[in-house]
Amino acid sequence: MRITRREFIARSSMGSLAIPLVKADMNGGDRNSAPRETFSILCLGSGAADWDVKEYPQKRDLLLSGTYRGQSSILINGSILVDCGETVPLALDIFEIDPGAITDIVITHTHGDHFNIDSIRKIATKGNRQHKPNLWVEHHAASYFTTLEKESGCTVRPVNCFEPFSIDGIEITPVEANHFRADTGEQCLHYIFSSAGKSLFYALDGGWLTIKTWNLLKKMRLDAIIWDATWGSDVYYCIFSHNGIPSIRMMKRQLFKDKVLTPESQIILTHLSRNCHPSHRNVEINMQTEQIITAFDGARFSV
Repeated sequence: MRITRREFIARSSMGSLAIPLVKADMNGGDRNSAPRETFSILCLGSGAADWDVKEYPQKRDLLLSGTYRGQSSILINGSILVDCGETVPLALDIFEIDPGAITDIVITHTHGDHFNIDSIRKIATKGNRQHKPNLWVEHHAASYFTTLEKESGCTVRPVNCFEPFSIDGIEITPVEANHFRADTGEQCLHYIFSSAGKSLFYALDGGWLTIKTWNLLKKMRLDAIIWDATWGSDVYYCIFSHNGIPSIRMMKRQLFKDKVLTPESQIILTHLSRNCHPSHRNVEINMQTEQIITAFDGARFSV
């Protein structure tokens, strides 16, 4: 069942298997030595808000084929969860991930497909835990949800834009996203994860890049970008707060021109709209010709 545009706006508050890809350390070290993994990434969801959660499949094959996409989320190194919508606990079950191993939940913004308190609580209360997980959320949003710590079962850690914090030796820098939620007053965020000379940019939700974010990125070299690709190749009402294939192509060219990206960098598309893209296989084949990877639920990447 497809949902209507009105329902999509309300939900978002505008409202072949994966082959692990191991890349050499482009920020230092011996390039002739064996590649070293810094970030092990499991895609727990690759869809935008217009995928009906009531249709979430129980069969892993429907996820691995891209036939269905859950709400966008990744798990880094088995312990850092980025975003937690309604489908994330289901994905953890299907891909046999122990929720008790998750020590930290990092939130990009509090639209419902990225931030579901019931789902966060399910993860926080499962498994044999000695400590509550940390819930990293933008400071205005942390203040807006006044009972968040009690309801989520987590230790709430307010986040300030452009002020780095660390989890298990990984420096995480929150940067501005061109995205909006009016009622909470929050600044929606992208995140740069840096460790052992490697950097991963998690860039959703958001359209294009803000100038402040770009001014920081252009001083860096990125080993991977996981990019919001919501609206496909044609114009769509959400082009001002989400990326599509044309905007990604243009930004990719500029990032290569400024050497933020190199030929070794991975570019991974996620947060694909059900209404704006053809089949996963079609998108995957088209993007492969441009050295761009199309994520699906259950895909694994190594950086």
